[in-house]
Amino acid sequence: SSNEIKDIFEDNDKNLWIATIQGGLNLFDRKTGRFQHYNNDPNDPSSLSSNSVRTIYQDQTGVMWIGMDGSGIDSFVKNQQKFQLYDNRIGNLYNLSNNTILAIFEDADGTLWLGTEGGGLNKFNRKRGICTHYITEKDNPNSISSDQVTCVYEDREGILWIGTKEGLNKFDRQHQSFERFYNKDTPITANNIINVIIEDRDGNLMLGTNNGVEKFDRQTGEFSYLDYDKSGILNNEVVLTLLTDRSELFWIGYLRSGLVAYNQVSREYILYRSDPEKSNSLSNNFVQYLYQDGHDYLWIATRKGLNKFDRSTSGFIQYTKTEGLPSNVIVGILEDDDGNLWLSMTNGLSKFNPKEETFTNYNID
Repeated sequence: SSNEIKDIFEDNDKNLWIATIQGGLNLFDRKTGRFQHYNNDPNDPSSLSSNSVRTIYQDQTGVMWIGMDGSGIDSFVKNQQKFQLYDNRIGNLYNLSNNTILAIFEDADGTLWLGTEGGGLNKFNRKRGICTHYITEKDNPNSISSDQVTCVYEDREGILWIGTKEGLNKFDRQHQSFERFYNKDTPITANNIINVIIEDRDGNLMLGTNNGVEKFDRQTGEFSYLDYDKSGILNNEVVLTLLTDRSELFWIGYLRSGLVAYNQVSREYILYRSDPEKSNSLSNNFVQYLYQDGHDYLWIATRKGLNKFDRSTSGFIQYTKTEGLPSNVIVGILEDDDGNLWLSMTNGLSKFNPKEETFTNYNID
């Protein structure tokens, strides 16, 4: 298959699914250490529709959903071993509005929402196999603000929020309409590009944007920057990942500026950056992904290996190719029931045993 991994997902049966670029979909059996490959066969309409897979999701009924990079979305029922393609074929108004899937989200009611690159938001009716399209309408302020939908989030009150490349949207299920929210303080091209949405301890929406972290007050509809960075430098930085840990520290991962730990009670923060002179510093300032494991350890995926945060010293333990990783560029982290961390990267898959600090590497071929 291909070793360039785009997404990793654990299903209800504890199987690992790996999405690759140009290498199709891979199912990993952790007991045997072997892969089952699913690839596109032009002569088989029930095969995977494309070999470029971007994202994977399993819904509440157990059906797997495979989001493609330019070829729509496939459903897959394991006991049938058949893929069903849903795409935007011309002439059918109920097909997918765009073939590049950026986000797959299932809400509490079991409705599947698909964010696309250029086709807005799609609500997918799984029983009928049809999509309802929500796209930008020039003269309709109650339409979605952008056709580039980057993330979908359902808050603790059941309200659906849609992050786009042009602002935040609140969806009104009853009227099937949107309320748009823009941060008007800075140019629309940066701070209104929303990469990630989470909730803080007080129920505010925290938005990771291309222009720092914004706090959205749902009561007033107003945006504000977190007040930790008095210099304002980090307010101009791309945020890739956000995490509120179990001690209620708020963690922010940046494209170039490292990692921030923000205490929402004291409003104090610590900026962690890579320092070649210090072996216990963050290994790299490109923070791709944050993950808290079952033992409350914080793990940081960077462009130069894996980092474990040591709360007792406020330092980091670095794991790179020197320690056994097949690649230093890590894009995802997933913990299994045995406490192992599965790391997806640009050069394969690795199982990390935190207790023994050992790596078992797998080539997807």
